Amino acid sequence: MRWLRGSNFSKNALNAFFASAPAGIAILDSQLRIRKANLTMADMIGTPLAALLGSTPRGVAPLFADKIEPFLRRVSATGKGVLNFPVIGETVKSPGVIRQWLASVSPICPEPEGMWCIGVIAVEVTEAARFEKLRKSEALLAEAEQLGQLGSWERDLVTGEETWSANLCRLLAIDPVQTTVSEELFWDLVHYDDREGVRMVVDSAMKFADAYEVQSRFTLPGGRERTFYTRGKLVLDPNNQVIKRMGLTQDITARVEMEHALQRSEATIRRERDRAQRYLDIADVILLALDLQGRITMINRMGCATLEREEHQLLGCDWITTCVPARTRRFVKPWFDNLLAGDLSYVENLIVTRSGEERLIGWRNTLLKDDEGRVIGTLSSGEDITERKVAEKAVQQLSSLLLRAQDDERRRIAKEVHDGIGQYIAGLSLAIGRLRTSCIDETDPDSRQTLADCRTLIHRASQEIRTISYLLHPPTIDELGLKSALEWLVNGYGERWGLQVSLEVSATLGRLKPEIELTLFRIAQESLINIHRHSQSPTALVRLFQRPDEIVLEVADRGKGMPARTRESERSSGIGILAIEERVKQWKGHFNLESSPDKGVTIHVTLPVT
Repeated sequence: MRWLRGSNFSKNALNAFFASAPAGIAILDSQLRIRKANLTMADMIGTPLAALLGSTPRGVAPLFADKIEPFLRRVSATGKGVLNFPVIGETVKSPGVIRQWLASVSPICPEPEGMWCIGVIAVEVTEAARFEKLRKSEALLAEAEQLGQLGSWERDLVTGEETWSANLCRLLAIDPVQTTVSEELFWDLVHYDDREGVRMVVDSAMKFADAYEVQSRFTLPGGRERTFYTRGKLVLDPNNQVIKRMGLTQDITARVEMEHALQRSEATIRRERDRAQRYLDIADVILLALDLQGRITMINRMGCATLEREEHQLLGCDWITTCVPARTRRFVKPWFDNLLAGDLSYVENLIVTRSGEERLIGWRNTLLKDDEGRVIGTLSSGEDITERKVAEKAVQQLSSLLLRAQDDERRRIAKEVHDGIGQYIAGLSLAIGRLRTSCIDETDPDSRQTLADCRTLIHRASQEIRTISYLLHPPTIDELGLKSALEWLVNGYGERWGLQVSLEVSATLGRLKPEIELTLFRIAQESLINIHRHSQSPTALVRLFQRPDEIVLEVADRGKGMPARTRESERSSGIGILAIEERVKQWKGHFNLESSPDKGVTIHVTLPVT
């Protein structure tokens, strides 16, 4: 060969080097044709040595030619070598088997046109790579064992050889250098009280050639006690005889201790829950807890009894669809949404029992929140007010009847006073007139004075009788309407008590139902009496105006106001404000009282007119 001419290196020595080299060696010209190669290279590729000579890499190794040809061409073109580049692929000799080499390409001598003859040296590192991968896998396994607090073991039943992983030895506090691991050592470490149970599990697995799992306590050197979970697997020979046991053992002491702590905590929670449940069950109100979806999470015995259902029939059910009448559900759903939004107002709504009976419940509500303040549900206390509402309705009906009877009696008495006593007064006035002309000496000063006093008393009595009659029932309210009656009322109170009362009546106000007009007159009358008796106010204001579908009456003073305790005593006494409220309830209207010290009292009354 040209590159050997003039050298002391003999062809025989070169051939000997090629033949004895442990690596695959090949020499290629600038056209990448193989000019010389050794048997090691031919064996690597899986092609006879004779077939290599004169061929190109693509011709003899097409499966990985694309991976090596770029390196070969670059070195042949530049004259610069490439060392230890990896080549991974399949060969004709072993298709389907991935193999790995380290290859180096070096320029040997120049050829025409600036190209180089090159030499290739390749060393197969497949097994070394596998070993390194295995070494890394074992390191990862050891790290995984340590992280998972577990160790592996293997017991050869034929040879009696026992193998424990390093981490298993660490977990069991065994020094494998000073202590020989064995099956006897394993059984010595198993807690005495658990030993028989573990033997039964292992013996059963051996008998049926099946995998097994067992949890037991171990007593480690030094007396420490730990809990381990073991999963074992059996290896069988061709005759289905067990020849090996292998498996994993995990230290689960921390988990077991946590489970025991959790069990103790759950037991404590159950005791506290049972104690709380006893308190809930003796409560004489319904106690109900709902989650964010409106499902029942807690209900006490009173709630179950009211609904005529068992607790297990209610828990987890939707409250609205299960316990609310169908016709009212569309009203209850917005109320529940408002409650979750923070509206804790007292509400009343119907529930339906299992037998179909409807009961009216008054609810007081609050929100349930977690440790971070997030709303997780609602808690409500409900009182069955069905009978109370029936009684209140009956009382209201009776009150309405009494007020109507009172107004009728006032009308009757007013007529009798006006037509009866009024006529007597008129007759008495006529009789005194006759006495003046027939029996009394008008030249006598005493007689004249006596006669004049009698006439004055008769006139005052007549005015008083007319006032009493009007107060009992103003005749103008039937003939001229509410406005005329109020004008007479405020003018009369001004003259009678010196109370300056201003009256404001909407110009567009027409006639109302006679019953409503009489109700508003009585409310204004009672309000002015209260002002005269209690407020110490020199002035008062009466306003009457109409809104769409309702009539509004306001009576205000500028007196000393009404303390809260006085309002409560007024309500409890059955007079005054309570009388006004009863008249308002009779028409399903709205009553409101505003009071502040030294600023007076304002009464607002709204009655429907449709």
